Amino acid sequence: MKYVGNSTMRKNMRVCPSCLHPFTKRELGEAWIPFSLKCKGCGAYIHELKVSLSLLIPGLLFALVMVELAEWLQEQIAPILPIIKEVPLSLIIVVCLGPLYYGAIRKMVDFTYKNGRFFVRKR
Repeated sequence: MKYVGNSTMRKNMRVCPSCLHPFTKRELGEAWIPFSLKCKGCGAYIHELKVSLSLLIPGLLFALVMVELAEWLQEQIAPILPIIKEVPLSLIIVVCLGPLYYGAIRKMVDFTYKNGRFFVRKR
């Protein structure tokens, strides 16, 4: 079943390589498996390989920077609020640096949606 829709709308949207059903940035961002989502039109799994490999190393570096920032933040707040030394580092990352993480994920999804090369694996 081929998707027939407005051609100007399809020009700005990404479509399933198998059935040409469009998918959105939101669907790509909400996928359980990163850089892979299930097509709502035909049920095939759409994968992305080109951008995901190039984002792997910056993603790991971003995680390291998040940990370093959390440690620095913990050291800066400790003289003012001594109980912060007892708070787990993961909680500091989630509470204080969560918006930074969320923004980075959104930018990664936008970049993948815009520049990615999507394909469907044959079974």
